[in-house]
Amino acid sequence: MFKCVISALLCLSTGISCLAQEIPAEIELPYFTVHPSVVYAASGNLHLMLRDFESALEDYHKASICAEQSDQETAEIVEFFVLFGQIVAYDNLQLREKAEQSLGALILSLNEEDEEEEFDEEDDGEWMEFRDEICKMMLRMARLAPSDDIREILTSIIEEEWEES
Repeated sequence: MFKCVISALLCLSTGISCLAQEIPAEIELPYFTVHPSVVYAASGNLHLMLRDFESALEDYHKASICAEQSDQETAEIVEFFVLFGQIVAYDNLQLREKAEQSLGALILSLNEEDEEEEFDEEDDGEWMEFRDEICKMMLRMARLAPSDDIREILTSIIEEEWEES
């Protein structure tokens, strides 16, 4: 079920990123409603996997703008994907300083989340399977970083998050 939803999001996300400047408050899909910031972040991830780093950065920028209008939980999730993707994109575009700035922001946000986080996540089998798929995707994205040190840091962040779940 979740695989179908993610596939639909990835397919829809490329169309959404081409829309005019008006941003909808919500995007209704058959089984749920999603905030546009999530769709733009997914589109950025798709462009990153396609190695279209400039388009990925554009989508991440749109996701950041939209996230400001979302609830805190959605904003935090989007921020993680945006910063993670920006690191990989900037590294591939040989913009080392910007990659390091995004990496610093990512580490700072993860440290803040660790202080606030209480583990009340569902032990539902579908949720765990979905989380595993997200972690696998993030590992593939981390491996796109050409710099060994950045790739190693991103990989360790995902592996640490995966082990905690």
